[in-house]
Amino acid sequence: NDFHGVVFQYACDFKVVFDAGELVLVPRSKGGFCYGVLEKFKMSGTKRIWNVALGGAAVKPVPELWLGKILSSATTSDRDAFSEPQRSIGRSPVFEDVKSVVFAASNDFKAMDVVLLPRPRGGLVYGYVEDVDGNGHCLVRSHVREDGRARRLPNYGIGKLTLTQGVIQTFLGPVLSRGVNVSKISRDELE
Repeated sequence: NDFHGVVFQYACDFKVVFDAGELVLVPRSKGGFCYGVLEKFKMSGTKRIWNVALGGAAVKPVPELWLGKILSSATTSDRDAFSEPQRSIGRSPVFEDVKSVVFAASNDFKAMDVVLLPRPRGGLVYGYVEDVDGNGHCLVRSHVREDGRARRLPNYGIGKLTLTQGVIQTFLGPVLSRGVNVSKISRDELE
């Protein structure tokens, strides 16, 4: 239920600060998320790596950029909307997709992949990859409208979904119906 009130540092438009003892969402290597409690951090160059207690004696080092901060400002109506199945671009994901999504630096994407994206003000939303820059970043959109702003996100900040071809076509139908030509996307948008 915390997915509507979670923000990720690399995707939001305000400063995110973490403190020791804070409950956070942590991407799991096999997909989905788990809760963790921040213990302490160490610096690796200019980046913070937190030791996150996952329960029992399990402690995992996690880069701060990968942590999900749970905001208390998520409203009940937002959280209730999470349970509604809304498998379409720009909508909140169904629980099954959140449970299996993989956020990892090793994720490999191609144009028109359907993905989960963090919203700038919290939560996750379905989107699609418009272009891949070859340097570990993708131009992504979470709107079907042509005037919807594209964002450049790092691969580790884009959720990889495993979907059937039929489901992918259902997602992308409205996008393709407006005549998107993915081979003619401007490289200027990536900068």
